[in-house]
Amino acid sequence: MLKLKSVATLVSVAALAFCVVTPTFAQSLAQRERYASEDKRLSEQYAKPTMNKCKININVRLDWSTFKDESPPDNIAPSSHCGAALEGISDLCSVSEDAMKAVQNKVTGVTCKEAPPGGLSFENGVLVYGIDFKNDANVRENVRKFLMEKL
Repeated sequence: MLKLKSVATLVSVAALAFCVVTPTFAQSLAQRERYASEDKRLSEQYAKPTMNKCKININVRLDWSTFKDESPPDNIAPSSHCGAALEGISDLCSVSEDAMKAVQNKVTGVTCKEAPPGGLSFENGVLVYGIDFKNDANVRENVRKFLMEKL
């Protein structure tokens, strides 16, 4: 009986530790639903048209782990900010056949995260796009110019 209680205690402690270190458990249902809605909007409204135009298949995501608890504000859609990165890629595909081929050969993904304005990097085929909700520096033109230099 004592062993059974010890095992039950260990299982309880392990479950509690898992909940503490797993951010999903810390989020409210409303927050999880908002994230899912934004992810869906990003995919349907921005990623699909870009992939169709550029004839590519890329992994696109919002890195929710980088967002502070109080951000994004309820009246701001992170998907539309991240969409600027995808629109910049789409614009690049319209520049020339060579530009489209460069995108097809080198761009494998887009990750959007909360970061200072102008926070762009390109590593291992993934464009990392920094979103700053207080500064309107998230424009597709910046992405197009950045990728023109990097690809």
